Parts: sequence; C-alpha cells; structure tokens
Amino acid sequence: PSPKASPPCRPLSHVVFLKTHKTGGSSVVNVLSRYGESRQLRFALPHRYQFGYPAPFRAERVRGFGTGESFDILFDILCHHMRFDLSQVQRVMPNDSFYFSIVRDPGTLGESAFSYFRAAAPAFRRSPSLDAFLASPSRFFRPGARGNHYARNLQWFDFGLPEPRDSQEIPAMLEGLERVFPLVLLAESFDESLVLLRHRLCWPPDAVDLFPHNSRGSARRVSPAQARRLRAWNSLDWALYSHFNRTFWRQAERFGLRRLRREAAEIQR
Repeated sequence: PSPKASPPCRPLSHVVFLKTHKTGGSSVVNVLSRYGESRQLRFALPHRYQFGYPAPFRAERVRGFGTGESFDILFDILCHHMRFDLSQVQRVMPNDSFYFSIVRDPGTLGESAFSYFRAAAPAFRRSPSLDAFLASPSRFFRPGARGNHYARNLQWFDFGLPEPRDSQEIPAMLEGLERVFPLVLLAESFDESLVLLRHRLCWPPDAVDLFPHNSRGSARRVSPAQARRLRAWNSLDWALYSHFNRTFWRQAERFGLRRLRREAAEIQR
C-alpha cells in the first residue's frame, strides 16, 4: 500500500440522524434504513406515527424502551423527525453514537414550508400568498400559536434550541450544537454530503446509492427578493445554516474537493 493509505476504519453502527423538515432528510433515512436492515440493526421507532412532535423527544415514546427484564436495551439507529433533546436521546442510544443532521437555506426552505405546511400553520393559512406573508409577516404570525413553529425558524426549533435572549448568544449556541453534531449535511450539496457521511461512517460506496424519494419535483423558483425576506424573517435559521455551511466546506476541503466531486459524481441514482 502507498504510504498515504489511511488505516482501515471500522464501520459505525450506532447512528443518530436528526431528520429536519423540508431538507431532503427522507433520502438520508432511505440510506440508513437500507444499511441497517441489511445488517439486522435495531431501529428506535415511535409507538405511533412520530415521537410526539412538536413536543420535545422523550425516551418513553420509543417502542420497546424500558420494557422486559432489562431497562437498558439500547438501539443502533435513530432517524426520525423529532424536536431534539440530547439528554433524552442519550437514554435510548449508546454513548459512542455518531450524531448528524441536515440543513437547508431558509431562503428556499421557507417557500417549501409555506406550500407544505399551509394547513398546519395558522400564520400561513391566514395569508393569501407567500408574497403577502413576506410583505408583513407579523400581521399573520402569532408566537406560540399551535402549528406556528412551522412558520418561523423551523430548523432552529427542530434542533431543540431555546430562543436566544439576544443575538450575542447565538454563536455560543451554535458552537455547542457543533459539539453534538460533528457533521451537518447541506441540502444544496446533497451528493457531496453523502460522500462525507459515508466516509465518517466508514460504510461501503454502494451504501449511499439513492432511490427517488418524497419530493415536490423541481422546486419552485424563489426570487432574490423573496429569498432575502425569508432569510430575514427566519434569522435564527439563517445563522444556523450559515454556521453549518462553513463547517461543511471546511470538512470538504480537508477531505479534498476534487476527490469529493469525483466520488459525488459516482453515486448511483
């Protein structure tokens, strides 16, 4: 072997994926499900449709948690929608679990959320159009109204972060999050994200081959003015996305950009 060859790694089988809303997370879940099922790994699944979202995740909502002789049965893979709560996730997942998630520019996510969560979010329901909403969001938005978490800073909410008292607190909160999630994928660079993920997990190349999944087809075009307003309205999400965009490309550069693009082009669809 060449002197540059890195020592073989061991595939990770304890994985937590925080599936955020409208970010392409379903494709990631497909990858995790296929890999885990082919190796008989234990998935942490909800009793019913989901883990009590939008309430924070609780270990008791996992099917099979705390039952039988042993109260310390742990799971291998957790990859559902939830409002993240680290201390509760740690009750069901092993200490050596690898945590990752995915984020998307709120300048496009906001349009997608407006279309998809129209019925669930009063702020969107009361607004005749996205442009009307963006012209004066506070006219339609009532903080704390049931379902309105979909209408503002949805990714911040899904990560379980509290509302900062002022903007000075935001960088420290994001650095804390980075310590929990050593890898956060980018929806806009999905294939490159899968390559970095595969190498972090030490999984084989075919583990990240993709099937078509839940999507609205080609995303509608968001005008530059709409994107600016969406980022301003979702300012916490914009801070979150900007932070993890930087960390992602730092990791990509360490990996090698040419190698990253080459491997991304090899992913089978």
